[in-house]
Amino acid sequence: MPWPDAQAQSSLVTTHAATNVGDLSVTLNGVVNPGGVSNWVFFQYGTTTSYGQAISAEPSSITGTANVTVSAVVTGLQPNTTYHFRLAAGPAGMPNVFGADMTFTTGPPATPPALGTPLTDNIYTTRARIECGVSGGSSVATVSVEYGTTTNYGSVVTWQNSTVEIGTSRVNNLFISGLQPGTTYHYRFKAVNNEGTSYSPDASFTTLEVPLLVTGAATSVTDLAAVLNGTINTMGGSYTISAQYGTTTAYGQSRSGSHISSFMSIVVPCEVNPTNLLPATTYHYRLVATDIYNTSYYGQNASFTTAAATRPFSTTARQPLTASPHRRARLG
Repeated sequence: MPWPDAQAQSSLVTTHAATNVGDLSVTLNGVVNPGGVSNWVFFQYGTTTSYGQAISAEPSSITGTANVTVSAVVTGLQPNTTYHFRLAAGPAGMPNVFGADMTFTTGPPATPPALGTPLTDNIYTTRARIECGVSGGSSVATVSVEYGTTTNYGSVVTWQNSTVEIGTSRVNNLFISGLQPGTTYHYRFKAVNNEGTSYSPDASFTTLEVPLLVTGAATSVTDLAAVLNGTINTMGGSYTISAQYGTTTAYGQSRSGSHISSFMSIVVPCEVNPTNLLPATTYHYRLVATDIYNTSYYGQNASFTTAAATRPFSTTARQPLTASPHRRARLG
């Protein structure tokens, strides 16, 4: 059954008074008679009659010829603020029908911030990433983290973007650094606004032990190349393996090897293959493991000596020496 005309349509959508008006939320109400046609139903709201925001009603889709009571709970409002709202409905492909404009005024600020359950990931030897959902409450909230080796905590850290705006929610992420390897830490998030202070539940994590690197003997040593060997016990971490090498223990050169990832302590052989060496030269080297935070760990120093050159080389172009054409002519 189509809508008969615009005047009849307007009488089928009625905006009712708002209820449960708080400082940050409200329940919007109304009645729709769909007139036998399937209708999508929603509320418009905002601080002027231009509205600017919309929310689906419950139920959001109705049909039939009877009056249906609908509502919607709106959150994220500003305290002490007057809002306009109206109910809207209409069949697919046809203009929406609007109820009358009405208003409500939110109450004074009364809501402290709220915190969810904290989570931890990317735990390494000296750093960990933690996160927690935060709702700002009815004034701007400042968020920090308390942490330490007991539930007395003892250390506090804040970070960039540590505030949450009125009536908004977000997940706050933070990297805690300067931790001790192989140590259990407790932590909790803290949020403070003008209406109060809130804490998340206590949570804990244990940092990884330092990876164990053993520099092994070099193999396949030639005049220009070698294979640098060793092992790593990951202690449950993920690392990029490389080698530092040079003619002194200052090294000066490096070459990347493999990436090793493990969620358990595992011993893995490592190989790195530098190919830019000089003949008959003693090299120092050590294995290096670097985590995702760019923190590096080192094996002990070892050394090897490359073989003598297998053919003559010039000191300039490093090409085999040959007799000049003039020399060959005289020899002939």
